[in-house]
Parts: sequence; structure tokens; C-alpha cells
Amino acid sequence: MIYTYALIVVASLVLCLILNVLFRKMKPSTFGHTITHILLYLIEILTVTTIITWLLSGSETTGGDSTLLAVFRNFVFSYTLYQLVLLVTFKLMDSIDTDALTITKNINDKIQLYAEFKKKFPEEDIVKAKAYIHDSGVSFNNKQREYLLNLLNMVQLYNKNEISQEDFRLHLKIQSVELDTQLKMYGYGWMNSVLLRFIK
Repeated sequence: MIYTYALIVVASLVLCLILNVLFRKMKPSTFGHTITHILLYLIEILTVTTIITWLLSGSETTGGDSTLLAVFRNFVFSYTLYQLVLLVTFKLMDSIDTDALTITKNINDKIQLYAEFKKKFPEEDIVKAKAYIHDSGVSFNNKQREYLLNLLNMVQLYNKNEISQEDFRLHLKIQSVELDTQLKMYGYGWMNSVLLRFIK
């Protein structure tokens, strides 16, 4: 019985979400965007906690212990369990990405300093940066690895004066801002939601 109510609530939230998205298309606003995020998060929480509650208790809630307090307790436990799994999973995944992005930004900014003072980037630092790319202790994804390899190729062109200093510095500054934005993203609240991560 309680699962029927949960299904009705989730269906109502999905309907509200659809209406909100349609309204946002006609009249975009920050408020509408916030409501979309809240509705998505509520749908995720109710769906997952209902599934976890059902898996853990089976048909017990339809028996003698189906008081409102028992149902509430089961949902709170399921929500806590879900949040704990998300916290551990996302923290570990995000820390791997943050580590790689921090190293990438550090290399980018160091090269940028040399370019701003019209100095050639030392060959030993290029070798060190290449070693980072193949270091098993740092988990670069393909995009980060490709960016670093392209950056080191550009550094070698810069050292040979085959690329203008202004273009090189502009490229480095733009990439530094982009990397900074990616690093800040991991502190956003919506990163704790599977649905919001997927949609964003």
C-alpha cells in the first residue's frame, strides 16, 4: 500500500517537472531552473528510497508493522543508506578527477609563467610533465591526457619560436580559466545527485 502512495507521489512530481520544463521554455528564469533541480532531486530520492525500502523489508510493511512511524523509519534508513553510498562513491570518483585536474592546472600555470616572462620552458620540466601523463599514481582520463600531450607539443613549438608568444599566452590563460571552472564544479551541491550529474 505504501509503495502505491510512493508511486503516486513520484508520478505527481514527474508531472510537475514536465509542466515546469514547459513553462521554463516559454519564460526562462532562475526560479524555474531551481524548481527543476529540486523536483529532479526529490524524484531521485523518493524512487531510490522506495526501491531500497522494498528490497530491505519486502512485504513486511503490508503486515502488522505498517504504522506510519515504522514506514517513516524505513524510508529515513533507506535515504541515509543511499546518501552514504553516494557520498563514498562520488567522493572517491571526484577526488581522482580533482587530483588529475589539479596537476594539469599546475603544469598549465607553470608554463604560463614562463611564457609571460618570455622564457623558454625547461626541457627537464617537459620530461617531468610527460612522466606525469604515464604515472600510474595519477588517473588522467583520455581528455586530460590528450590535453597535456597537446600542451607539451605547443610548448616545444613555443621553445623553437614556431608559435607567437601572445597566442600561446592567450591559449594558456583560457585553459587555466577552464580548468579552474572544472575544479570548482566539484564543490557544487548538485554533484551529490545522480540525476543532476547525468543531466548536467
